[in-house]
Amino acid sequence: MAVGLNVYRLVLRLESPVALPTRRARLGYLGAPNYIPATTLRGALITALYREGMVDENALKSEASYPTMIVSPAYPLADGKESKPAHPFIYQCKQCEDSKPFTTESKVFRGILSSEEIELPSECHHGHRALRMLHPSPVIDNGGGVLEEVGVKVFRYVAVNISRRRAAAVKGVLYSYELIAGPNEFWATIASRRELDLNGLLLLVGRGVSRGLGRVKVEKAQKIDLFSAAQTFANPTERPFLLRAMSPLLGCRGAGLEWMNYPETIDLGGLAGAFNINGRGKMTLEKVYGRTVTFDAGWDMYNTRLRPRFQAKAPGTIVQASMKDVSGDVGLLMAVLRYWGDIILYGGSTPITGVNMLEPVEV
Repeated sequence: MAVGLNVYRLVLRLESPVALPTRRARLGYLGAPNYIPATTLRGALITALYREGMVDENALKSEASYPTMIVSPAYPLADGKESKPAHPFIYQCKQCEDSKPFTTESKVFRGILSSEEIELPSECHHGHRALRMLHPSPVIDNGGGVLEEVGVKVFRYVAVNISRRRAAAVKGVLYSYELIAGPNEFWATIASRRELDLNGLLLLVGRGVSRGLGRVKVEKAQKIDLFSAAQTFANPTERPFLLRAMSPLLGCRGAGLEWMNYPETIDLGGLAGAFNINGRGKMTLEKVYGRTVTFDAGWDMYNTRLRPRFQAKAPGTIVQASMKDVSGDVGLLMAVLRYWGDIILYGGSTPITGVNMLEPVEV
């Protein structure tokens, strides 16, 4: 039985454009991801809870070293449908007019599990050799093999530079942001050791909040029954199975001395001990299919320092895994892993969160 873990599905509404730059240039902040990173969203949530008096300074300090709230990346909603990060076997033809994304996942997934050589398409149904891999862009599965890419609307915002010393505009100096202006709604999950009342909470996300940017409202926070969710995770046997990463993947060897772009093994016994679950199992990641990206571990608000950046596997990565030393309620442990992920310590004391959230793939 899991003790003290509350999981919520959040619907987030953009009340103003959001600045989530991926790089800094001489005249401003550029780039806009097509989802809200987990580290950014977690910081905004904790700050909002502190601002509203729902957590005190001691909790804020403790959260920096001993996390009790883990947030997933937030992906776009389109007409109420959840998008998910595309895996590497979803494509779109760049030459066909009004071409729809298509996938070869059924054949590829069976090939992975049977250790067959994987054949990747080199052309679309009309013979065009101009395929674009959508991984890891958010996509919606409408059923029947109909897929839809969900992009974000971006525009350039130019502002004057303000001198902190004079609290006035600096003449002749401008800088710009690239802002996310839509879609209006995103979805995410939060797993917390405490009960939370998040409905209506106003978050300040990203840069430019003093200029009215980054206002994001928690439109809905619906509690997820973890035990019901565990039913989708049939207790895995030692036979290989497939998982999709809903967050970046990150691993390390030798007490954080060697960092890898995915974990070689995940010991579910640690989750069993942390949440008092009767179960155990070691999950080995045997094959990993996905792009390597830069993962920003975020800003430590309380200690006012930047956490490091890592090379990680992108959300949407497909993993072939197998279990050994399995006993107890491993399905429940896998459900906890889906929402809590895996906390990795950097330098022996700095927790890296929002990684290694994995969900099962139907084959």
